[in-house]
Amino acid sequence: MGKRGTDVAREAADIVLLDDSFISIVRGIELGRRIFVNLRKALIFITATHIPIAGLALIPLLLGAPPLLYPIHIILLELAIDPVCALVFEAEPSAPNSMKQPPRDRKLSLFGRREFLLSVLQGGVILGGVLSIYLSMLHWAFPVDEARGAAFCALILSNLTLAFAESAEAGTRFFDKRRIVFWTILGVVLLILVAIFILPRLADLFQMAQPPRSMLLVAALAAIVLGGWYGIGKQIAWMGGISQRRPIGNSR
Repeated sequence: MGKRGTDVAREAADIVLLDDSFISIVRGIELGRRIFVNLRKALIFITATHIPIAGLALIPLLLGAPPLLYPIHIILLELAIDPVCALVFEAEPSAPNSMKQPPRDRKLSLFGRREFLLSVLQGGVILGGVLSIYLSMLHWAFPVDEARGAAFCALILSNLTLAFAESAEAGTRFFDKRRIVFWTILGVVLLILVAIFILPRLADLFQMAQPPRSMLLVAALAAIVLGGWYGIGKQIAWMGGISQRRPIGNSR
């Protein structure tokens, strides 16, 4: 203890607490756990989102299809991904039961094999889904610009959905005030997409055209599934655990 400890104890200690209050110690432990968890989530998200970006830039060319992503598309994706990593994951609140968990192993890696495989799985699902939308629209003789527009919408919305699904802990409120950053980024990205479709100069710059409303709806629903399946699974597992722990009372 920094205030009540002796000089000899402070010199020999590895850590000296400047605040001896037990409440401050508990809050410091909770903050440390939240930082560790959010850093791990951010690393998983970064790895997962770059898998579809790399795959969608390369695979269509290998298949002989028109390019899906150009440098300007990748720039816009990075402008959406970087704020999400820097702001959304940092502001994400702790899980409701974070302080009920036992201390983690000191040898536990921040980004180990399990986290890498999870990020590959999440990124691979988005890659496969968006590529299917793009190739299917080309197969159905949609114009290339419309197919690119639908696929790009599905890609960027699935990345944002993945950010929310990866960062949000099961049991926390959907519209938590600390998630205002995420909703702000989502709103800005949607405005940019609308501007690209309705402004001819931007449409020409991005080489995209507004697809039919039915395909936009398909792209939006696909984005929710492709990016949110893991978060939905976490929520279902959490609700199942709550129902199992809930005592069964006698009905009257």
